[in-house]
Amino acid sequence: MARIAETEGQRRTTLFLCAVLHAFTHLYPTVLPPLYYQIARDLELSGVWLATLLVSAQSLAYCLAGLPLGLLADRVSRKWLMFWGLAINGAAFVALGLAPSYT
Repeated sequence: MARIAETEGQRRTTLFLCAVLHAFTHLYPTVLPPLYYQIARDLELSGVWLATLLVSAQSLAYCLAGLPLGLLADRVSRKWLMFWGLAINGAAFVALGLAPSYT
């Protein structure tokens, strides 16, 4: 009986962690809009060109990472893959915040 409760607890923990990690995929796009003005000014872009650049860059990054990471998820522990993915992504956002300029 205790083993079933342990398994249920592990399932709930896993579900919670997956929900938190998924929430980050919606949080990250909200971090960049305050930087759009600075990026547009540095790259001398306006209006449609800025939107095109930003959407294309984000889509390309997801596309290039998605397929290899999907294949990797079939071969290695998904827990470690999620851990390292979040750690690398978090480190990238810290580096973005510490960057002295965007050029």
